[in-house]
Amino acid sequence: MAESIYDVNSLPDNFDEATKPQSFTPLPEGMYQVQVLSVVIKDNPFYKVPEEGELPNGNPYQVSAQLAVLDNEELYGRRLFDNFTPILKNTGKKGPTKLYKFVSACLKSTISQEECDVFSTKGEFYPNLKTLEGKQVSIAIETTPNQMGKLKNKVVAYYVTKSDLPKLDLEKSKKLGETIKGKKK
Repeated sequence: MAESIYDVNSLPDNFDEATKPQSFTPLPEGMYQVQVLSVVIKDNPFYKVPEEGELPNGNPYQVSAQLAVLDNEELYGRRLFDNFTPILKNTGKKGPTKLYKFVSACLKSTISQEECDVFSTKGEFYPNLKTLEGKQVSIAIETTPNQMGKLKNKVVAYYVTKSDLPKLDLEKSKKLGETIKGKKK
């Protein structure tokens, strides 16, 4: 297929519709069993590089997880995303870190601080995070407004699953997604 190059006078009729950012209706608040589809380390978009003499505020990196709903036929395969500060501690001023809660739920086990330290060793951290892909956890989600007032889901808790469900069927998920898109205006 030849590449098309457009100018302002030859843009396709559907250009405005095709370039709108997709928006998703938030999932209803509640508990869901999900499968971890991917776990990556990426730059933290909210990190501000400190000026000379300033102390760093926050972490320049974040761990991002993509999750898919398994236990709700209408929402099967719907994606959720969650970000974590890449600090794995089982204690602290505010208790265990969110990443600790996620990892321990995925591993179906509490983790000692010594195990946390081994898990998060520089050369092992990323490979250890990748072992969480395919694992299942139960989550509690709330709906909160983002900075622009638009509602979004927020994962507020991670729990060990009672039993694993069959892994995500991508074909079934894709078909349901097409059905949902077909119902949109």
